[in-house]
Amino acid sequence: GGEEAYPDQGAVLIRASVWDNPLRERGLGHSRHYCRLAIGSMEKCDLSPNGAGITCEGGDRHREDTVEGRRAIWQEYTARVERLAPSFDVPFPNGGESGRDAEPRPPLTREDARRHYSLSEEQLAAFRRDRWIRLKGVLPHETLLAARENLIRLATRACQGTNPSLPPSPLPPLADTAGPAEREERWGDISEPSRRSWNLQMMWAVDPVVRELVLSPRVAGIVDRLLECDEGVRLYHDNCLSRAPGSQRTKWHCDDGPRGYMAMTGRKVCTVWVPLQRTPPAKGALVFPRVARGGARLDSWGCAERRGCPGNEQTEEYDHFVSEALEESGCVPDEATYELGDVSVHATDCYHAATPNVCDTPRMILASTYFADGARMREDVDYDTMPVGQKRDWDKFAPGVTPGELVATKFNPLIPCA
Repeated sequence: GGEEAYPDQGAVLIRASVWDNPLRERGLGHSRHYCRLAIGSMEKCDLSPNGAGITCEGGDRHREDTVEGRRAIWQEYTARVERLAPSFDVPFPNGGESGRDAEPRPPLTREDARRHYSLSEEQLAAFRRDRWIRLKGVLPHETLLAARENLIRLATRACQGTNPSLPPSPLPPLADTAGPAEREERWGDISEPSRRSWNLQMMWAVDPVVRELVLSPRVAGIVDRLLECDEGVRLYHDNCLSRAPGSQRTKWHCDDGPRGYMAMTGRKVCTVWVPLQRTPPAKGALVFPRVARGGARLDSWGCAERRGCPGNEQTEEYDHFVSEALEESGCVPDEATYELGDVSVHATDCYHAATPNVCDTPRMILASTYFADGARMREDVDYDTMPVGQKRDWDKFAPGVTPGELVATKFNPLIPCA
């Protein structure tokens, strides 16, 4: 959040008219022709020392203690995300990749990805409470950038030699004085999210650099301690997602819930979310609900039991319902910049969302889902009646496993833990 989330190099500039009523009344806008995107009433925001969230100086931690304060935080977050929605009135920032780390860090080597990553008791407690955590400096830049390059190459090969993330030809810089018509045309040229957003799965089985990240003993050790596994950690699958410039926000959702999307039983399942470039909120970083003092965590099972909960989790109505339910439960939205090498870990029963990508470059991430060894294929979901897409995922990620059997195929390797 704060100055680090929207650095000068990646500042989102919005015409002042966009900020007129009611945002100016909340201190979110100014009367200048252009204005920086502000972060509520936060005077200073930095990643907290344990990497579990953001430490806000300027009143937000105090505001979290009251219902009125939490409501104000949610209103400011919602307004901020709405104003980040892709629009041709918004000049493209450069993506924030050139922004500096909040704190100088020693460079990591590939060997570091095999070494133990220390987690404090405070961090472990934060994960037990919230079911998510952000961690600094987990993976080396060299490996991440090599993986990004290789994944683009694989996607390009699948698209007959065309990089699906980029326009067909280089585009000249857009002048600051460009009018609405020119900006609208540029959005049409550079941003076709339905065509240029893509994902690749199971790339660890194809590419050695991706395999180095996905089967990292350091990552497995982190997962082992966070999930409190008894017998070790297995891979469920990896997933590389590229979000094109102009991609909309990702709605609030859990990766598993009452409908039983995950193939295995139990809740010792989590996803490690690894950005392949510096990722500020303006580029589509993850947002999590953090339990404030006196609050309680909410998952999709608890949400489904609330009166009036929409049945379709893909709708705007469900997204709005979850936002209100999280606020009522005493949670506040937590967002931060991911420096290259930072990761977050969230359990599959943890709500999360992502901001839009209003930058001029794609946001690429590698998300890998892991589970505690010893898990079995669930028996509470009828395979014959489940959606076709879910069937394909089960067959792809745990091939040949029948209900009640251990999930331990050659595609679900047991990973050594550092």
